[in-house]
Amino acid sequence: MTHTSFTRHITSNLFLLILSLALLPFTTPLTLVHYLRAKRRQPLPILPQNRKTFLISNPYMTKSLHIIRTLSQAGHRVITISTTLLPPAGALSRHSSQHFVVNASSKSTYESELLDIALQTRCDAWIPVSGVQGADLDAAVAETLRSKAGIKVCAPTSEQVRCLDDKASFINLCRKLELDVPETVEIRDVQSAVAVLHSPDIEASMKRYIVKCTSMDDTERGDMTLLPKPSPESTDAFLRKKLAGEKARKTWVLQEYVGPPAKEYATHAVVSCGRIVAFVTVEGGEMVMRYRVVRGSISQALRNWTQKLVEGLNVREGHVSCDFLVRKDPGKPMRVCAIECNPRVHTAMVVMKSDRIVEGYMDMFKEESAAEQVTSFEDGIDDERWWVAHELLTNPLGIMSGKDAEFDAMDPIPWWWAYHVWWPLVFLQSLWRGKRWSRINVSTGKVFQSG
Repeated sequence: MTHTSFTRHITSNLFLLILSLALLPFTTPLTLVHYLRAKRRQPLPILPQNRKTFLISNPYMTKSLHIIRTLSQAGHRVITISTTLLPPAGALSRHSSQHFVVNASSKSTYESELLDIALQTRCDAWIPVSGVQGADLDAAVAETLRSKAGIKVCAPTSEQVRCLDDKASFINLCRKLELDVPETVEIRDVQSAVAVLHSPDIEASMKRYIVKCTSMDDTERGDMTLLPKPSPESTDAFLRKKLAGEKARKTWVLQEYVGPPAKEYATHAVVSCGRIVAFVTVEGGEMVMRYRVVRGSISQALRNWTQKLVEGLNVREGHVSCDFLVRKDPGKPMRVCAIECNPRVHTAMVVMKSDRIVEGYMDMFKEESAAEQVTSFEDGIDDERWWVAHELLTNPLGIMSGKDAEFDAMDPIPWWWAYHVWWPLVFLQSLWRGKRWSRINVSTGKVFQSG
């Protein structure tokens, strides 16, 4: 760690700790007033036989908290689980009736503890709000919960998760289904990559490519270096540096860069009985912290694309979130081009209103023939959501429009806890252990470690 990076590491953590303390005299009275004045919303009228018990994981994420509140307000019982000893924000929500800490160090332990909780609490359904590295494990455990606990699980199969999560296999699947994707070439080694990038056909076409790891790699997120470089030697040098050390053991691809005027969009779909029951499109980007809803023809085109993917892979239940590039050239048909898929809950879920979410999850309990066809996907969504911590540091005037995704006047404790307990402890731990971070996603609780 250089002197400059060490200084930045210390000052960044201290600044955020001091900021949290400085705001404490203002946020605490605000939270207490709302907490004392709030009378828990009366659950919607619901017949006892229709009331379900839902198990929700990872309540430190805003998307998980949003689902917890939504299902509870609809009259259902919600139980939360996490892997951290320190209670996450969602566990302190008044809408969480019970919280459990589970051990996810191994599949067998995680599976056994989840099964015990499901049987003990008589759960009807589990909604795994998986992290980046946890979707495959959750999908594997889901099979056991379905068979041994007899509960519904809103998750694809393990095989489907692996197929969608891996960029190379996802692209191959899309090609098989004749869905538009950027040209993608798997990299075997640096030499073959240089040969492809500087082949006569590529150089004549003037196409540009981006190097992507087929699995998640935090240190590479945001690297949009365009290839090939001016000479084979400079391309070779860049790739050798990028794929050095442990990264050489990972699988990489060259993906065609579909640049301006193409725009990036992100989507989130809830799938039940093999069809999309809730869907939203938002403006996309490398790490979005302000979700703006996109409606109309673009959203409809992306939903149709996603439905074809769901049908082609035969996904029966789960969450399917895709990133797209959409290009509109004068006089040409709109090009919808998927660049990757995440088979888990997307943070864009926070713009969905209660009715749409509840109806989507309750469809799991219906016979396929009895499931109602969704006629409108745009009625149950808000227009804009943001996180106050991010806005205050990057765009203070941004809080004049839209709403905070985490704050709820009827349930203010999770918001206060996140900014004055959870995150300060993360910063203190960073100082104590000397672990540097490059950025933080307050919506998912993700800390991006510096390379």
